[in-house]
Amino acid sequence: MSRFSPNFSARVSRREIALSPLVWLAVSASFAIFCVLCGGIAVLAPVDRPVLLGAFSVLLGVIAIVLARQPAPEPDAALTHGVIVLAYVGTTSAMVCLAPYTVAALPVTIFVGALSAVWLDRISQIVIHWTIATVLLLAVSIVGPGNEISLIATLTLVPPTWALGLIILWVLTTAEDQSNRLELLAKRDALTGVGNRRLLDERLEADIVRHRALRRPLTVLALDLNGFKGINDTYGHAAGDRLLIHVGATLVRVVGDRATVIRQGGDEFCVLLPETGPREAAAVVDAIRAALAPVVRTGVGVATFPADASDPDRLIDIADARLTAEKTERRGLAPVPVVDPAALDAAPSAGEAAGGRVRSQRWMTGPSDASRRTLGGSTLVWWTTGAMFVFYAVGGTLVLLFRPGLVGAGYEPVLAFGSLVAVWICVSKSPPIHTVRSEFVLAMTYVIPAALIYVSGEHASVAIGTAVFVGPLVATRTESRVRAGVHLALATVLLPLAGLLGHAGLGPMLAILLLLCSMAVLAICCVFILEAAELQGVELARLAVTDPLTGLANRRGLEESIAELLAAAPPTVAVLALDLNGFKALNDALGHGAGDLLLGDVAQALRQTVGTNALIARPGGDEFTVVLPNRTLYDAGALENDIRGAIAELSREHYPISTGIGVATFPTDGRHASTLIDAADRRLLDDKYGRRDRRKPDDADAANLRARAS
Repeated sequence: MSRFSPNFSARVSRREIALSPLVWLAVSASFAIFCVLCGGIAVLAPVDRPVLLGAFSVLLGVIAIVLARQPAPEPDAALTHGVIVLAYVGTTSAMVCLAPYTVAALPVTIFVGALSAVWLDRISQIVIHWTIATVLLLAVSIVGPGNEISLIATLTLVPPTWALGLIILWVLTTAEDQSNRLELLAKRDALTGVGNRRLLDERLEADIVRHRALRRPLTVLALDLNGFKGINDTYGHAAGDRLLIHVGATLVRVVGDRATVIRQGGDEFCVLLPETGPREAAAVVDAIRAALAPVVRTGVGVATFPADASDPDRLIDIADARLTAEKTERRGLAPVPVVDPAALDAAPSAGEAAGGRVRSQRWMTGPSDASRRTLGGSTLVWWTTGAMFVFYAVGGTLVLLFRPGLVGAGYEPVLAFGSLVAVWICVSKSPPIHTVRSEFVLAMTYVIPAALIYVSGEHASVAIGTAVFVGPLVATRTESRVRAGVHLALATVLLPLAGLLGHAGLGPMLAILLLLCSMAVLAICCVFILEAAELQGVELARLAVTDPLTGLANRRGLEESIAELLAAAPPTVAVLALDLNGFKALNDALGHGAGDLLLGDVAQALRQTVGTNALIARPGGDEFTVVLPNRTLYDAGALENDIRGAIAELSREHYPISTGIGVATFPTDGRHASTLIDAADRRLLDDKYGRRDRRKPDDADAANLRARAS
């Protein structure tokens, strides 16, 4: 990422956030800040137990150093539970040590909700921690050194803290679920739904690391389909696609959920079998052959870690080499069954099976978009904000009715204004972020608390809890760091200024100081995480429509781009379908590595030949598609010879490469992406097999050409 933020390696998830060095640094830095504050209070303030507070300060410093030297822990690890316990046990201990300024330590409680939302995935564990924290805080306020003021402050602070934790949990769940869905698109083959090459590279590397630690074997199967080229050429690419979907679904069913099925491209598949040695792999190979035998035969190459290789690329190369050797030995031994395309129409898509397995199991669901514009403007965040204003209004009314001596002059107007704001939020719809209404509500989250602190005077502690939402809400409802910084700066000035002008005591001022520190840490972490979610969402969305080998559009990107282009109602569009003659022989003889290099060279040659205004896609295998906006059949014909010549120059020694080309035009051949692609594929077969029924330029094309020429 270009900006200073946590470096999430793949996607935004609880694990990535928990393992982020910046987030862990913020946690250890918070303990260090509280260590310094407690030490300073022990020396400068007239506390009841200065020695005990000094010792507690030293303990906080030791904890900060120990945490800083530790790597960030996994979610749900013992260390994460320990830090959450330290957050509320440390708060209650500080309340005891800070007497008579017990209330000063209360703002640290807001970290309990935030840390639990990040580090714990099970709601039962979160509820247990929150319940224990609530009991301890109330116990110190009731039977400990606390007083009536600290009890009211606790009752005011705890509910919004837990509400804040739930909102953070919801935001994280939404961001993680969005990342899961987008990662599914980015790392799944658009046709079959099984993994693509990007997933193969990532999963194989991770599996080798894990199996090395487990000292267990890992087997890689390389497969391709015998006779697939003939099937594709005879029945067309649509029939070939149905066969590939059938093969993908069959492999998923045979190897089970623990294995990973990959479509590398064309008719080439790969299967990763975890904790599987050669003997178990042989049984899986037999099961695959038996399951596919009614429709197609397959060659299989097997390589096992660590016996054959320890490097991911080397392991795949060995499996490919054994596949080639096996196909050479078996060539001519068994006829390839003729595929009935109609029999495969109802074949289940592997994508459906894969999609079923990756549905979110979370107990909370949110919008599909994890951007701040969507999350911040959501009804849930708006209603929660309104509920907190109502809670403050009710609490303030109860204080006014039963403890009027705790408030000063001007309290009633402030309370009335806050109540009106609460009612207005509850009865109005959530405004978009960066609107006047949105900015007004953000301002009220610290203006009203500042006014309450001012009119409460020496008892300002009772209003501390009303400012809990400032940091995270500002981070969620602003996309601009400048706007967020302005709001946080105003809150940082107004809250302590209100305390000073209202003649708040040392305890409330210390509480305000700790609240501001906690608010800043939470706000910064929220901004970084939400920015990461947005940036990675954009990147994953781009990857979802990109072929990982060539960098061209994939099948999904091709269909979406044509649909978008046709929606603009251009006068004409030409679609060229290509596939490579001689690619299969080169791939089988020289290996998939040589085939990959050739596909990359073809992609580059097409870019140079058709220009920058054209869309080039690789739907799969050795198939390419070129989309030419505002071009006629004549225009496409003029490019055909250039494309053929450019690709012919890529021939390897003893392996000549050429291409067939089929052309379809909008609107003559169809008005939808699928019909145009199918028409181009049919004419590609005509071109490859010499059938001279290819469409000639019609009168509409000629008239269009004459109009352009004039």
